[in-house]
Amino acid sequence: MDKTILKYALKNALDYGKANERAVIAKVMGEHPEWRKNAKEIVKRTKEIIEEIDAWDDDKKRKKLLELWPDVFEEKEKKEELPELPGAVKGNVVMMFPPEPSKYPHIGHAKAALLNYVYARKYNGTFILRFEDSNPAKVEEQYYKIQEEDYKWLGMEWDKVDYISDHMDTFYSIVERLLAEKKAYVCTCEKEKIRRDRTEKKACECRDGRNNRLWEEIKKGAGYVVRMKIDMTHKNAAMRDPTIMRVVDKEHPRTGNKYKAWPTYEFATSVMDGIEGITHRIRSKEFETKNEVQAFMRTACGFHNPVIISIGRLNLEGIEAAGRKNRELVESGKYMGWDDPRLPTLRSFKRRGFKPEAIKEFVLRSGISKADSTLPMSVLESINRKYIEPEANRLFFVPDPKKIVVEGIPKTVVRLKNHPSFPERGFREYVLEGTVTFYVPEVLNEFRLKDAFNVKDGQYNGEELMDIPKIQWVHEGNHVECSVVMPDASIVSGVIEKAILDAKVGQRFQLERFGYVILDSLKDGISFWYTHK
Repeated sequence: MDKTILKYALKNALDYGKANERAVIAKVMGEHPEWRKNAKEIVKRTKEIIEEIDAWDDDKKRKKLLELWPDVFEEKEKKEELPELPGAVKGNVVMMFPPEPSKYPHIGHAKAALLNYVYARKYNGTFILRFEDSNPAKVEEQYYKIQEEDYKWLGMEWDKVDYISDHMDTFYSIVERLLAEKKAYVCTCEKEKIRRDRTEKKACECRDGRNNRLWEEIKKGAGYVVRMKIDMTHKNAAMRDPTIMRVVDKEHPRTGNKYKAWPTYEFATSVMDGIEGITHRIRSKEFETKNEVQAFMRTACGFHNPVIISIGRLNLEGIEAAGRKNRELVESGKYMGWDDPRLPTLRSFKRRGFKPEAIKEFVLRSGISKADSTLPMSVLESINRKYIEPEANRLFFVPDPKKIVVEGIPKTVVRLKNHPSFPERGFREYVLEGTVTFYVPEVLNEFRLKDAFNVKDGQYNGEELMDIPKIQWVHEGNHVECSVVMPDASIVSGVIEKAILDAKVGQRFQLERFGYVILDSLKDGISFWYTHK
């Protein structure tokens, strides 16, 4: 019984950061329904076993789990393999991801980007990074570079970078052909009338094409639109003669003022799918209502339609995902920037010390289901812990420190391992003797300085292991002040071992009994960003 409980407790702890008692019991009972008569005993032993393994590090948990369940990780990998793409032929798959250069990418964008990228590589196909920059009012030059940098950080490599703005002459030619074939028309109606006609399923008088000669005026900036002729009585409002070209009289960062008329999103993405020969697209289900109209547009333009796979949104519990709200918080100064620890941007996760491999594994685990996912941060943290644990050397850190003086210390050599799983990395050695001042997180009458010796009433009290509190410490003369930026953007101040002065910005550490951190700055004070427990 204990082995079964231990097996599922370890698996649950490694998956979610901390074992959940009820989840473990459910798994145990599921494997051995005959044990239900011993439910009280199972509940008692589950609590005890979970309490025991809570003190273990991930490396010890993983080794023990592999001992009890050798194929656990192979089973998991097989279970989480992505399904096949419908109609995909190796070597002939062309997929893309279309960021708009107007924002910083967040973890939700990463899901769609990585799924398209991973599938393209799975089929030895082509992957295109397509910048959807057809709205000069939104596009900003800085975001082209930002988007590329962030997706490269995730490990993505594209075969081509494409820009809608590079194909404007092609769009103009296609529009002129659609007008000539009477598949589109110039509409001079006001926005309010167009909106009202769509609601009332009423065709406007422009539909007969008498205004098509005004296309040349639109190209010069006249405030008319070009609409695709479909069906004004269609049950899908998106099919009621959608606008495909409109004037956006703003300077574009790549084309300047060369073009005044720009394609709408639906038309731009439809035509680009045809130009690039896209075979499959994976995108958020919020675009499902656009599938029908975009398929019509591609067909009208003479292009084949790709296979569209809709997926659910990916959100993190307790983290605001709304781009507009986050922009307001950043631009108002309430947030410190687009890498603020409270944001779900890739920049934020990078600065906090998350590994790109962990982000990739996390988003791919959610797969191609259409169900929206709101996952707790503990899931991402447990995955990231697996990647950073081996590289994160240990250091002692004391938050909000209090000074104490300990007397009567015989000459004692304290050796603190840099990493418990890698003895070859060495240790920090401190010689303590006589009267020493320590920085500690709390003042107690009796306690043990972790990995050192016991203290009682301010006096050395031997090295024998006793059932007393263990506390972190840094001794005076070996301390430097530092601060830690927490996930809620609060600041924790404290002292840390001087060994940190030999580190480099970007190194990860585990501050024992505090959490994993990444060294953010050594200038103007030592600063870390908190990653997670």
